Amino acid sequence: MYTPAKENVKLETLKLFQEYQKTPKTKLRNKILELNFGLVRKEAYHWVNQCPESYEDLVQVGSLGLIRAIERFSIEKGHAFSSFAVPYIRGEIQHYLRDKKYTVRIPRRWLELGRQSMNVRQEFREKFNRQPTDSEIAQVLEISLKEWQDIKLAFK
Repeated sequence: MYTPAKENVKLETLKLFQEYQKTPKTKLRNKILELNFGLVRKEAYHWVNQCPESYEDLVQVGSLGLIRAIERFSIEKGHAFSSFAVPYIRGEIQHYLRDKKYTVRIPRRWLELGRQSMNVRQEFREKFNRQPTDSEIAQVLEISLKEWQDIKLAFK
């Protein structure tokens, strides 16, 4: 879909790239980054529902990908910057998620129980002004003490 605003961003980005390739200054790079930051937000939004990371963390990591794309982009090749930048942004986010991933796959049920246990601990501290014991957490989660200890061990 054509919009004048998108065309203005493309033209301004092109002009800034022409200047940036003559004299690569941080100020120019940051201006290009600001104009194209929507690419990072869009990609982070895509990933936020597929992983446990926060939107802000994904935006931050995606911004590194955008900076790398800006530094490697060449006007002479004739490609649109957005088409060049999105794989860098996506790749940076994917590398981050891969590197943060557990080396051993934790069952989804245990992940959910681990999240629930955080809420249980918080509520327990507020109500009784102390940390809950393992048996108290297991009881609230309606699982055996042994299973709770296994879950706890998996998250260490």
